[in-house]
Amino acid sequence: MAEKVKKQPGGQAARQMGVKVKEANRRFFDRVAPEYELINERIFTEIGPFTEDILKELSARSLAEAALDLGCGTGNIARKIAEFFQRSYGVDISFNMLKEARGLSGRIVGDCLEVPFKDNSFDLVVSYATLHHIYDFRALFFEAYRVLVPGGFFYIDHEIDRQFIQHFKTAFKAYRSICGMDKRYRAKITGFDLEEFRLAEYHAYEGGGLDIDEVRQILGQVGFDEIRVFHHGYGATSLTNRFMSLLGIRRLPRFFAPFFALVAKKE
Repeated sequence: MAEKVKKQPGGQAARQMGVKVKEANRRFFDRVAPEYELINERIFTEIGPFTEDILKELSARSLAEAALDLGCGTGNIARKIAEFFQRSYGVDISFNMLKEARGLSGRIVGDCLEVPFKDNSFDLVVSYATLHHIYDFRALFFEAYRVLVPGGFFYIDHEIDRQFIQHFKTAFKAYRSICGMDKRYRAKITGFDLEEFRLAEYHAYEGGGLDIDEVRQILGQVGFDEIRVFHHGYGATSLTNRFMSLLGIRRLPRFFAPFFALVAKKE
């Protein structure tokens, strides 16, 4: 494995910010766990075709025995993984989210930056809607690489492309002011804390999305190969989810795609 990039770079201020974001996630998702799947229905129950196509391909290209979902939450994606892999395990920082989890062969309360599994344990590692919750996700990439078997795959999805936000800044701001996720949580959760929410969703809000080129570069430095990026719109709204599913649209030109998925292979 390449050692050209530090696992946890940055000084004390960066490390403190990482802890602050991590604790915001723990508190926020412990609080919203009972309502989480209902609030996020459009993300997890209507993204089937795109996600299933990728999981089907990756299971066909591996032994499809064991998969690990990093930031598994209530097991939404793990239940889809279980359709293609014999066993699926989940790690999440929120105890209450894991209490709600279903469809997992095993679930562990833990940090995605320090995964409690042995080297070379999984054919697939998934990070679905997880990276934007982590201030510095380099360590997650190292851990994904470590626990994958040689030839195993790392699948990242439902991350907001920074370029899309920059291109459609005004429209994106208007969209969020009307139907942003904070509005959904505020309507369902007593004592909703906007500052805590924005910290928990760090790169989606404070960070302005993720830089795809930076993500690809770090993955390559960690040691991943065959890095492929897919641009799509699944998860934006229920209307667009159904429209794209009906027409069989799986990918979009990057300019029009708010989200990206990425698949990488361990050498």
